[in-house]
Formats: sequence, C-alpha cells, structure tokens
Amino acid sequence: MAVVTDKAIEVVERFLKLILKVDSRIEVHPFRPEDFTEDDLFVREILKNGMELKV
Repeated sequence: MAVVTDKAIEVVERFLKLILKVDSRIEVHPFRPEDFTEDDLFVREILKNGMELKV
C-alpha cells in the first residue's frame, strides 16, 4: 500500500494497527507528495496498476 502524505509516521502507525488485524502481508510504503512522481519506477507501477483510496 502506497501512502502519500506529509505526516508519514502518524499515518503509517495508524494503518499498521488496521493492517495487522486484516492481513500482515500488506506492506505500507510512505511517500511525501513531492516524491510521488512518475520519475520513480515504483510510483509509475502504482499509478498504472494501483487503486486510489481516499481516507
């Protein structure tokens, strides 16, 4: 799971608690908004195949 936020630590901690209840195989990958660009191959893959969830 890619998380784009300026508050990565707080958001990742919150998601980890939920993820551990659902499926511990889910990984959280935090990105700062300025780093979430198509210059990054991983980001390109996320944009191509991922789903956007607004929380």
